[in-house]
Amino acid sequence: MGLNVTSTGDEVLATLNHPAAAALRKYMASVKLMNTFIEKYPEHVNTVSGRIHAAFNQYGAETGRFSCSAPNLQQVPNKRSVRNLFVSEDHY
Repeated sequence: MGLNVTSTGDEVLATLNHPAAAALRKYMASVKLMNTFIEKYPEHVNTVSGRIHAAFNQYGAETGRFSCSAPNLQQVPNKRSVRNLFVSEDHY
């Protein structure tokens, strides 16, 4: 008798030992990266330089640490697929 699964939440999929569940979890993670980060970057591209120039705020956090906005580049996931989107100019 097979499983009767009515949820596709990550918690449920993580308990299933099936290639389809693993593929669905990978797809959902990719969609989250796209929606949260990648799709928002183009709106921050400077029309003159063609680059993203984030704002680093010296007094942006209550702790006294720098914060970053428009976009928050301190929050970029440490995944090669996302980090490779950012390329510095030569010698920088």
